Amino acid sequence: ERHYKKALETAKNLAEQTDIPVFTRMATLFQACRNSSFAFLIQSNKRLCEHETKDTSQEYAYLIHKFLEYTIAELMPSLTAIIEQGIANGDIHFDYPKELAKIVLIVLSVVLANGTISTSPTEIEQTIHALISLLEKGTETPPGSLDYLINF
Repeated sequence: ERHYKKALETAKNLAEQTDIPVFTRMATLFQACRNSSFAFLIQSNKRLCEHETKDTSQEYAYLIHKFLEYTIAELMPSLTAIIEQGIANGDIHFDYPKELAKIVLIVLSVVLANGTISTSPTEIEQTIHALISLLEKGTETPPGSLDYLINF
């Protein structure tokens, strides 16, 4: 919770700032979350290396699980609100904003941001491109609208 306090405040503020384009708000939200995730992982890995035992490895896995559960649950309302605003103004075409928010958060959290799945930089890049393609086609978003995720 400590690591994500600032990211959650950013997310809530972004959901309310309808004068900023939807995709800009999404990019800002994702970057704030990524920064928080890296801080959490660095601290957790440092602690694990200092006291590495079977128990600490299990504790680390548990912490990662709780971290993912917490961040996805806490960020979903703000991302859902931003997606709903994108739907309302015609930038996004999709019938399930809450579910879309959940899918995006799961993919970005698990595959790209938290290090729980061993992947090479090439695999990460391919996953990002696949996510962008899936989202652009599935939401009828203009090609290139989600390219900010490439640098995520």
